[in-house]
Amino acid sequence: MTPHSLAFYMDVVASGTVLGATPKDSPDRVTAMLGSDFAENSLDDHSMWRDYGMAEFFWIRETPDHPWEGHHFTLQVHRLSYWGGSIVNRAIRDRYGRFDRHLRFDKLERLLGKQGVGTVTLADWMG
Repeated sequence: MTPHSLAFYMDVVASGTVLGATPKDSPDRVTAMLGSDFAENSLDDHSMWRDYGMAEFFWIRETPDHPWEGHHFTLQVHRLSYWGGSIVNRAIRDRYGRFDRHLRFDKLERLLGKQGVGTVTLADWMG
């Protein structure tokens, strides 16, 4: 894992954003930050997500007449093992550099802990 890609993951976890794009941002705002190279997906008129390579942003709306409301984003880190760093969005690579095929979570968790940012294991969170 390169220090640059670890810095990306640390920034995402600590800030809750991807290059400043928040889960609540509109599709246009996210695209302004991450660029127009995305695949848009929708299962119906009420939900949509855009795939920016490793990062995916999701939106919902009450009806087709309502604006999209940001819901969440995910990082599809597992995609690195197949495609390597080429799957990472150009804007992210321009800022953070090269990405390796694997993320060592123990190392990320240790570095986050040194910055006072804790992690929660999902099984622990769910009670």
